[in-house]
Amino acid sequence: MSQTPTVFLHVPKTAGTTLREIINRQFRPDLVYAVYSTDPAFHGLDDLKQLTPEQWSGLRVVLGHLDWGVAAWAPPETRFVTLMREPQDRVISLYHHQMTLYRSPEQRLAIPDHIVGRKMIQCDNHQTRILSGENPEFGECRQSMLDRAIENIEARFDVVGLTERFDESLLLMCAAFGWVIPYYAEENVSVARPLSDQLDGSDLEVIAEYNQLDSQLYQYAAQRLDSEIGDRGDNFARELQLFRDKNRSYAALLWPKVSW
Repeated sequence: MSQTPTVFLHVPKTAGTTLREIINRQFRPDLVYAVYSTDPAFHGLDDLKQLTPEQWSGLRVVLGHLDWGVAAWAPPETRFVTLMREPQDRVISLYHHQMTLYRSPEQRLAIPDHIVGRKMIQCDNHQTRILSGENPEFGECRQSMLDRAIENIEARFDVVGLTERFDESLLLMCAAFGWVIPYYAEENVSVARPLSDQLDGSDLEVIAEYNQLDSQLYQYAAQRLDSEIGDRGDNFARELQLFRDKNRSYAALLWPKVSW
């Protein structure tokens, strides 16, 4: 396995919990440092900032709801990985999840009122924010943030996977980081969430308006993934099919698959 530290930037609602569990199975618990500031079961951001170079050198993976800012604290040889998701689908999934947190019907607002009225940063080009390391006020994202995100990916990311192509992304990660190829079932999925064709056109327009940069970044990531798979040659398709056949049998033993 690789001895170079790896940071997994976990973008919410991108199948990151499934990938986190896969990573956890690759290493001893003391070699994985998980940062989720809103969950007391994990480390916080201040804990991460205080890690010494010696402590970093003893870790194999740092993961969590982090953005590119972590690069300022990580050793210069640190490698990065993330998962992206088609922006419209990610925001719909996130919206559905957030609505389940409100107990009162009066708090469960329509998409425009929730995103714009509450100025939901996580629904405003959030993937570009994370990968650029810039976090302006709601509605203030700029083209330069997209340029910075792409620069960061080109310079430091071994793999930028896609939720919709999780298996392909996972095999590339295993090859890049020396992971044992794992079998898995999805974690933290949203069941019975609304689909895009069940939403009003005005809802989709609001999502599109506040995720234009994310859409462009997603297109770039998809092209990058295609190129990386193409570099693997014809054997990759056979490897992928073999993995899926075996993983289907594994997942069936646990629970039926549902959509993210």
